[in-house]
Amino acid sequence: AVTISDSVVGSPQSVGLTGTGVTLAAVVTLTPPSLVFSSVSVGTSSVAQTVTLGNSGNATLSVSGIQATGNYAQTNNCPASLLAGNSCAINVTFTPTATGTRSGAVTISDSLAGSPQSVGLSGAGSDFSLASSTGQQTIKAGATASYALTVSSVGGSFSKTVGFNCGGLPANATCTFSPVSVTPGANGASTTVTITTTASSAAATPVLLSPNRPVLAVWIQFQGLGLFGIVVAGCKKRSKRVTIFILLALLMLGMMVMSGCAGGTGIAQTGSTTYTVTVTGTSGALHHALPLTLTVQ
Repeated sequence: AVTISDSVVGSPQSVGLTGTGVTLAAVVTLTPPSLVFSSVSVGTSSVAQTVTLGNSGNATLSVSGIQATGNYAQTNNCPASLLAGNSCAINVTFTPTATGTRSGAVTISDSLAGSPQSVGLSGAGSDFSLASSTGQQTIKAGATASYALTVSSVGGSFSKTVGFNCGGLPANATCTFSPVSVTPGANGASTTVTITTTASSAAATPVLLSPNRPVLAVWIQFQGLGLFGIVVAGCKKRSKRVTIFILLALLMLGMMVMSGCAGGTGIAQTGSTTYTVTVTGTSGALHHALPLTLTVQ
């Protein structure tokens, strides 16, 4: 009240007064209070999501620091002093370093009693894997081998494209994929790798010299013996006949050794060869290899 003391009867006079006290304080608002990121491939950064830091109070908010934890990073345009009624943006990106759920937070250190304030962050890191149910393939030289490949998502839906290539092929062989690339997604995907080989030089051996024709090989030896017999018969001098007989004996010995080593052909038989063909799947910086066994006869 205001009281006036004076000379009038009824003094003092008074005027009643009322009022409301107001406390000056900053009030932090965070919108939204949490962020959830969709599945992101390991080693790849997501599209940024935004958190708005607002000051809904009637005093200036002092901001001393903003940080992101876990597999998250942030950039912001927040000033050190955020005036009453103003706001700023915090942009958050997610870069998973491993598959599965990855948690983190954005923390804001400020002048309020409950500092720091935080925004919860959650996301999933995804990858892909390669597998084959075909197993080992055995083919003849010049034939083709096909392997069914399965590309699966690991740790969440893998939404990137996976391409393929081969290594460790036999000489002059080629490999093709159908389709040439896939996107596993939530349900996985499949492709078929076909390896095409070339005929070996052994496959072009004439039939008469085939290891399966030992009788013909021995017949060739007797033809040689008959030829040398004719030469010996035509020689009149005893010394020359002796020399020719020695040469003939050495020749026959050599042909017998060749017959024993290669079935009478003089050509070494070629066995089967086993190769480890490596199929590599690539998506961005991610690489995964799958060994396949191929035996060529």
